[in-house]
Amino acid sequence: DPELKPLLTAIKEVLEVQVGHRGEDLDKAVTFRDLTESGIANLGNQSTVGTLIPISDVGVQTPPPEPVTLTAAATFTNVLLSWGGGFKHDLVASTEVYRSTSNSLATASHIGSTSSFIYTDTVEPSTTNYYWVRFRSPAGVAGPYNSTAGTSAVTSSINDAIPDATINVAKIANLVVDMASVTGTLSASQISAGLITSNMVDTAGISADKITMDGNIEFANTQSGVQFGKTSLGDSQAGAFFGRSGGVAGFNISSSTSGIYADSAGQVALNNVRLYTGSAGSAAEFPNPGTFTLNISSISTSISVIIIGGGGGSSNNASGTLGGGQSGYSGTASWLKWYSGLNGTGSVLATYTAAGGAGLSWGQVASNISSAGGAAGMPSSKAAGGAGGAPNGGAGSAGTFGSGGGGGGGNSGSGNTGNAPVTGRAGAGATVSQLITKPSGAQSVKVFVGTGGAGGAGQSMNYNNNTGNWTGFSLVAGGNGGNGFVSVADPNSGGIEVDLLSIVNRLTAAGI
Repeated sequence: DPELKPLLTAIKEVLEVQVGHRGEDLDKAVTFRDLTESGIANLGNQSTVGTLIPISDVGVQTPPPEPVTLTAAATFTNVLLSWGGGFKHDLVASTEVYRSTSNSLATASHIGSTSSFIYTDTVEPSTTNYYWVRFRSPAGVAGPYNSTAGTSAVTSSINDAIPDATINVAKIANLVVDMASVTGTLSASQISAGLITSNMVDTAGISADKITMDGNIEFANTQSGVQFGKTSLGDSQAGAFFGRSGGVAGFNISSSTSGIYADSAGQVALNNVRLYTGSAGSAAEFPNPGTFTLNISSISTSISVIIIGGGGGSSNNASGTLGGGQSGYSGTASWLKWYSGLNGTGSVLATYTAAGGAGLSWGQVASNISSAGGAAGMPSSKAAGGAGGAPNGGAGSAGTFGSGGGGGGGNSGSGNTGNAPVTGRAGAGATVSQLITKPSGAQSVKVFVGTGGAGGAGQSMNYNNNTGNWTGFSLVAGGNGGNGFVSVADPNSGGIEVDLLSIVNRLTAAGI
């Protein structure tokens, strides 16, 4: 009858609350049996049948007995415990339940109490737990545990809980997965187009060491590429672009002061760019006199340098008797300076100098009647000195790479008319060869290659032998000192500089 259904539903709810099937335990109904079996009251004697008589003195009761036959039945996330003994005994008020993840009573924790003979514990799937129970009297006296060894219960896993072949596509069509681990290989056909977007990829999740390629990166349209600041080949802002732009492909790398542009149409542009051959760390060498600049890589902390001053020139081969002696000139120092700006601009931050070699003073000769060859110049760290002049009046040779010039040879004659061979040696330029730490804020170096000193000039002389006869003879010039030398090796750039303007400057300085 529809009219009775609300009433029956209400009665059903009241009964379920009273027996504890719904609601809180505090709302359960208490029966005479509950009170008598818990030791709180007695039901009376023969003369008072049906009368509930409270037990007023419960504090003196003895401990309750030991529980028996504890069993544990596990499901996916629940363990159902049951036990026997003591529930017909007036010394038992409740049962305490203890649990531990190891079979050790010392580590067990009290998880709950019940006045019933069953208890349900909620735990995680795929776990093993151990249980103990003991009774407690109405006076609060605890009895012995059911056993020192725990009763184990193992909950099942998701694989145990879900039989094979019970999940199909229809059941997971609208599934939302918070976290998943894919251990197999996903193919392109398994991922819908456009499914993975940029907001799904952690910006810090992909790094260079996680990408391995054995193939090509393809740019599909006419405005695509790899870009760093620039968006196309023709973009004028600082940055880089590699790829296709319109009908051509190429690259454009530039900053506010320099750049490189090259495309497949044959256009190549270099703006304030220095080019080097050879690998990074190979030296840029400067063997000709003049001033040159080098920009040092911003990531380099030091450079290797060799700086050699110009060698000294030798004197001519005049003897002290004849006169007409000409000393050689000293070589010019070479140097390297660090600058705060690019291309040798800004403030000078540090200077390294290699002094030039001393020229040979005239008069350091042998007898003017000796026909011996002249002495060679002093060697530098990079080259031997200039060769001395050959016997019988040969001129000395010029030095190279900062070495000293050679002296002239002798030319024997009668009396004092011969040329004296040079015995002294023109000095070589000093050498600075070391690893130089880059000063803070330095961006470039400027180098100066010193010149070798000129040798003493040759002369035509007439000699009066005090008899009214004049004898003519020639003094040969001393050899010039070798020009200085500078090399700079930047570990992050370098090689032989092939910048066209620099080449022209060097050819001009060399007189070519």
